[in-house]
Amino acid sequence: MDRSHTSGAWMARATGPGAAILLALPFYATFIGRSAFRIDGKRYYSLFDDAMISMRYGENLAHGHGLVWNVTGHAVEGYSNLLWTLWMAFLHVLPIPSADTSLAVMITAVAILCATVWVVHAVALELAPGTPGVAFVSALLTAFLYPLVYWSLRGMEVSLVALVVTWSVLVAVRLQRGFTARRLALLAFLMAVGVLIRDDVVVPCVVIAAYAALTADPDRRRRVALVLGGTILATVAAHTGMRLLIYHQALANTYYLKVGNVPLGVRLGRGATALLHSLGTGLYAPLALAAAYLVTNRERPLRPQHLILAIFAAVCAYSVYVGGDAWESNEIPNRYLTPTLPLLFALAAAGAWSVVRAPGRMRLRVFLSLAVITVIATVATRHWYPISLQIVQPPTTYENRQLAVAALFATCGVFLWLGPRPPVWLASRQGFGAAAAAVLALVVVQVVPVSRWIDANASGLVIDQQLSREGVLYRQTTTPGTSVATTSAGAMGYFSRRPVVDLLGKMDPVVARGRQRAKEYRPGHDRWNYDYSIGKLRPPVVAGFLHVTAHELCEIRAWGYREIAYHFYLRDGYRGVDVPRLGRGIRRLFGGRPAGWPPQCS
Repeated sequence: MDRSHTSGAWMARATGPGAAILLALPFYATFIGRSAFRIDGKRYYSLFDDAMISMRYGENLAHGHGLVWNVTGHAVEGYSNLLWTLWMAFLHVLPIPSADTSLAVMITAVAILCATVWVVHAVALELAPGTPGVAFVSALLTAFLYPLVYWSLRGMEVSLVALVVTWSVLVAVRLQRGFTARRLALLAFLMAVGVLIRDDVVVPCVVIAAYAALTADPDRRRRVALVLGGTILATVAAHTGMRLLIYHQALANTYYLKVGNVPLGVRLGRGATALLHSLGTGLYAPLALAAAYLVTNRERPLRPQHLILAIFAAVCAYSVYVGGDAWESNEIPNRYLTPTLPLLFALAAAGAWSVVRAPGRMRLRVFLSLAVITVIATVATRHWYPISLQIVQPPTTYENRQLAVAALFATCGVFLWLGPRPPVWLASRQGFGAAAAAVLALVVVQVVPVSRWIDANASGLVIDQQLSREGVLYRQTTTPGTSVATTSAGAMGYFSRRPVVDLLGKMDPVVARGRQRAKEYRPGHDRWNYDYSIGKLRPPVVAGFLHVTAHELCEIRAWGYREIAYHFYLRDGYRGVDVPRLGRGIRRLFGGRPAGWPPQCS
């Protein structure tokens, strides 16, 4: 037997995407296992609250009620991820208990993450041909990319968007290398799928379509542009027609809630602040390495590297335009940016390899630039926490961890000359330096959120578990048909199986099209209309508020409601509630009244 051939085959397997996936699977299993909780001795799983909204739509569709939030009443599109919601509907057709349906979604996300790792490995080979080490590092960075893992295993469609966008880039690059009708058809199909997952996936799709057309041979350029552009337009038109037919409006209700009636300047201001915070607290590291590739490879024709940076820039611009996300307090890139990060980290790995192979003087200039960028970003974010984004200054422990990792990234060039003897699979000290720089870029991005996950589990998980318990409590203490008004409708609505009035308007077009009520703009969390939601709709149970004044609470009492727990109200005369049991359960979940409560009403 040829030992060199055997050794080469073993090395190929050890540095392939499958190896990265096997290394990451225990991480995924641990994340999922730590998200389990018990209600009345039974194990439950729940997702991010927005994902649970889609779960409720999917359950209603699977049970023959259509894509609706409440079985009775007007249909409203409170989700913004059609294909992901349809997949959730399929899962509800299977004989899976409601306590475990979220687990099925997480397992789906794991499969999609594994596929994404595989595709990223292929993209990296296109970026840096003949460098399996770069491809393996790219796959490894994607497999352990905490923002992607967090949003995916918390049930959001981010994993599917990341897979479709990354796969589309791979096909577009191969289409540039060699045109075939089959590749063009596959790229068009992926774009149609992407636009149907989320409307805003049209942004990277347009960039990819433009790249594919511009890099095609002149005699095929028009064909490529017509096929891809026509696919995007036809998909948008078909989806809009479906919305008009079912919901009688051209856009999702969440668009009117988050963007409608919000001045452009207000959105741009908050969106820019959120983006700068994400860049300054970590994304500067992979972005700097990606930009370093262009510095060390000054190629004039459009290349895959230009495509990746253009996609990232376009998505950043879109995030700024819509005012960012509502969850910057998670200290991870938001749901718009995260699907592009696997591509960015693949380019960062290629950039690190390109830098270490550059001439000595250029290499020194690049690493000095990295050090300066790191120092500026670290100092700026250490003393700047935008309270308007509801970001709480992290404890000193997390600050120091981020500072230490940033210092390592700033000095990672030392591995080029002083690093220890490199592992065999990296083959050279240069390879070790490049891998160290890429891995440190990943650690810079996620040192704070991963530290918090280790110490206190996934961000928001405790709240989602409480909301799930609250939903089960309503199912146990109220009669079917008892509507509940709430500000966190996802998990509570899914597990309660009761009609739900969404006080913040995601599933209520009247509230969504109303005026901003909060002092500061926060997408999806700054509008309410208690006169309408409570005074007019008259839900028997009102379950908490995000913002409420003493005057509004007095109005609620005047409308015939009495308080059974802190910020929980029951309509007078309603007989479909086990009041003592509900009150005890609410107090056990959320605590009792504070001192001096309730306010006095004249």
